[in-house]
Amino acid sequence: MKFVTNIRRLFHEDRASVAVLAAVFLTALAGFVGAGVDLGMLYTARSQLQSAADSAAMAGANNLVISQGDIAVANYYGAESTSQQFAGQNEILNQMFNSGDPSAFQFTAGLWDKDTGTFTSTGFSANPDDLTGVRVTLNRSVGTNFARIVGISQVNLSASSTAFLGWAGSTPKRGVDLPIAIHDDAYADCTTILRFNSEETESVTWTSFFDWPANTNTIRPYIDCDCHATPALALGDTINLNNGVIATLFQRLLLRFNQEKDPNGTWRVLLPVVHEGSPQNQGEVVGFAYFVITEVRGPGGPDGKQLEGHMECSTTIAEGAATGGPDYGTRASRSTLVQ
Repeated sequence: MKFVTNIRRLFHEDRASVAVLAAVFLTALAGFVGAGVDLGMLYTARSQLQSAADSAAMAGANNLVISQGDIAVANYYGAESTSQQFAGQNEILNQMFNSGDPSAFQFTAGLWDKDTGTFTSTGFSANPDDLTGVRVTLNRSVGTNFARIVGISQVNLSASSTAFLGWAGSTPKRGVDLPIAIHDDAYADCTTILRFNSEETESVTWTSFFDWPANTNTIRPYIDCDCHATPALALGDTINLNNGVIATLFQRLLLRFNQEKDPNGTWRVLLPVVHEGSPQNQGEVVGFAYFVITEVRGPGGPDGKQLEGHMECSTTIAEGAATGGPDYGTRASRSTLVQ
């Protein structure tokens, strides 16, 4: 009889233990599930916040410097306004981001040093040379669901993004203006004169771009009219060159200059800057620069055939060009994310 009583007691105690363990495990399981839900929600919110910061930084940088009469001018407040507008067009967990809240949206502009990877805030400046980068920081508080049980009712999230608007690393879609390339070792300043000659002292050379061979037949169509569009170029492209004076091409260039020059007798053209190396008659595109032609001098002169004029002295913008090149005085209009 005592044996049966002990069995019954053990059975009841085990059922009680199982009930306690089940309650503990269910509570832990609910906690894990709740933590997973909250973490997933926070991960989504953080990802959306970062995307909003990226778009706001790039939009602001794209408007940081604008063109007025072919001259680049600073547009700090315009960039800030554009950046704020883009930030406010993003949803964070199905709610529009409140970019009008000063604690939620912070904008600053300054200098991005691509060599060291550092950003220095300058704040407002009327000098476009002081403005090559935009940094946007967005802040947002997100309420939790299950974490409230342990006293965490909300989590503060932050995302920061930096966009760089540097110098032209590609051409606009229309390409450059002439089949002429400037030697990088000949580029000096705004007093540079571009010369064609056959004494290996030329500062400029003909190019047929990607067409081969580089001769009169492949180069001339790019001179005769702008109806034969030059190809889009980017840093690192290898293009074909011809260092010869080629009198017939120069005659065609003179005709085109007389057609294109403005009332002041000048023609402003965007040209690629190349580094000529091996193999011969090929060069690597290393940048882009504007040159203002004032005179085209043909055969018979003491200095050979040359373009009289000057490099663009003031900072200018190549509309549609992407960031990435060195400073040859020609800014890009499309920024890139750097941080």
